[in-house]
Amino acid sequence: MYPGSHKPCTYFFLLTLLLLVCYGGTAQTLQYSRQNIFIDNPDDLQMVADIAGTHHLLKFNNNESPEIFIYNDALEFKKKVKTAFKFPEKASLRIIACDKFYYLCIRPRFSNSYFLWKIDSNGNSVELTDAFRKLLRSQAQNMESGFQLIESDNRLCLLYHTYIPKLEKNVLTYIKTDSVMGISSVRKVMYEFKADQEKLQQEAIVSGRYLLVLKKMNSIMLKVMKVDIATGLAVSNEFTSSGYYYSQCGFTWSNTDSSITISALLTEPTKNYNPRHYIFVSRLNNMLAEQTPFTIFKSQFAKNAGTNFLMVNGASVWNRMRVVWTGMPNQAMDNTIRVYQDITMPCDQQNAMDNNRLLASFNAMNDFDYAEDQRRGVRISMLDKNLKLASDTLIKNNKDSYTLRPEDFTRFNCNGKDHLLIAQQFTGRNKGLLLISPNEMQQLSYDHLPVISRYNYLLSKAQLVPGKALLIPYLYKMDAGLVKVTVN
Repeated sequence: MYPGSHKPCTYFFLLTLLLLVCYGGTAQTLQYSRQNIFIDNPDDLQMVADIAGTHHLLKFNNNESPEIFIYNDALEFKKKVKTAFKFPEKASLRIIACDKFYYLCIRPRFSNSYFLWKIDSNGNSVELTDAFRKLLRSQAQNMESGFQLIESDNRLCLLYHTYIPKLEKNVLTYIKTDSVMGISSVRKVMYEFKADQEKLQQEAIVSGRYLLVLKKMNSIMLKVMKVDIATGLAVSNEFTSSGYYYSQCGFTWSNTDSSITISALLTEPTKNYNPRHYIFVSRLNNMLAEQTPFTIFKSQFAKNAGTNFLMVNGASVWNRMRVVWTGMPNQAMDNTIRVYQDITMPCDQQNAMDNNRLLASFNAMNDFDYAEDQRRGVRISMLDKNLKLASDTLIKNNKDSYTLRPEDFTRFNCNGKDHLLIAQQFTGRNKGLLLISPNEMQQLSYDHLPVISRYNYLLSKAQLVPGKALLIPYLYKMDAGLVKVTVN
């Protein structure tokens, strides 16, 4: 069903809202929190879902103590907790969630010092800063490009890279800590890497046994590697583009059959300011041999399309490819990857919403002012496992239709299906959410969720409660709350 004209509806609620809606064979249940909370104008707002059956909204204001708003699983607001520490001005933060608690790591602006707290489901916090700094000092000699914090078996793990120029090797160090930030175990993985020619695009630790690495050389060659963490043995495969430029490169690991789906944007080598763009997709088996010949889609950005959301049904998550004007010839827009930035990837538990097992490139990209035209169309595409288009729809996305906001989206897996949720902007500041899902006919269903249209839904902060629902925070003026979306 094509998502044509849709008039937003406004709903007023005094108690918990439960709505069951069904469009195109997909049923969803929406549940709103019973009351909104007053948050004024926070400098940052974060959410941590499913901590021992509770959900936390964290409000951060510069030079003030963070506040934690705690909900139970029925989205009933239980209490507000004010922490004993203050949030430094314009500091960066990282939250690492475990089953019954989470870690909050804060780095003040223009500082190399880190602060670490452990917070439980009741909002009680324990400072671990001294022990954490001691851990960092013990690794400082080899830690060249910063570090990443992840969760594994409810333990905090530290990961970092060390480059060995003489060997042209990259070493990933993986440290698992104990409950007091002592070192429980250390693992090192080494793989080939030419720092003067290659850029690391993506890394992922999968099944606890392998390190997957995707890198590109001089923008015209992609190379994927699978390294056995225990033995260091590696297999690889590579793709040369015959002069076309690779960008926006990424992969998805399938927990079902251990296959790997690689996708990238291809840009023609020309001095034209508006070069042609194509999409490259390949599926590899667990030994990195092609399961089916790679495919290049040449018309995904035809008819004024600026964004293509693309998925291989049953084998990959939804990926967003986009073309923008960079103001420079021969310059394809690449992912704005920063040092150890998280990228969403599947894992054994959540399949499409977990970023805990992923590292991104430590090769920082150059900054450009990319001009993205919001009036360009959005294409929604689903491929079958033979990389053939099974469903393909172009949404005009202009004032004569409704407006999708392709930069504001989330993806999640529920009941074995990968779903895409995109924000909508209507007239009169009304907002909506469009849910896109594969159906039993191997086509895509488009469902307009009956949300409260005056709320601003923070899809970038949405989190999946494994086996249950997607939890989304929202804002309205000086208030905030949660909505739970269950897809049946």
